[in-house]
Amino acid sequence: MDLELLVTVGHCAGITDQNGTAFYHLPWGGTFDYRLIGPMSLQSLRPIDKGFIMRTNTNARATPFIRNEFGRFFMISGVQELPKGTVVCKSGYATEVNCGFILEIFGNLIHADGTSHDRVVVIQEMVCSHGDSGGPVFKYDEFTSETYLIGMVFSALIENGTNYCFIHPVDAILFPGMEVMTIYNTPNISHSSD
Repeated sequence: MDLELLVTVGHCAGITDQNGTAFYHLPWGGTFDYRLIGPMSLQSLRPIDKGFIMRTNTNARATPFIRNEFGRFFMISGVQELPKGTVVCKSGYATEVNCGFILEIFGNLIHADGTSHDRVVVIQEMVCSHGDSGGPVFKYDEFTSETYLIGMVFSALIENGTNYCFIHPVDAILFPGMEVMTIYNTPNISHSSD
């Protein structure tokens, strides 16, 4: 049996209960329904801000879908690394779906406070806010209707009125042997976005 882990940022504290840090499902626009996903089993803040949640609740199901603002879903077809200038979008709890372009790709980024992160992609004009951390960043190909996972939001900055989102790419988040759930490698998944 394969171990199923969900990914978020390591700095997400989750909700503490008697068993420690536990994570619950909370869709945007939704109400907190106490649907447990499971505990964070592995966490790091640097050099990559990532945390792995072990799905222990059999009633909480992981799917290869990214929610958009119209109640439909983007179906994850695969993973891509993209060059500077590419338009990408994110789905975040606070600011929902919006897009920007890849401004820069850094091997290491030192922040103004002296902390640093490895493997950082900077997205300009993408609105990110407190609560969007852990949100998926993706590229939708309007010609093929394919959606490719690019990475995960971990920080944001507004400077001189310009929005910047900081993300880690997928290959920096996953450990060797891990793979992203897609519509092509997940059993019993319909390929319809309605």
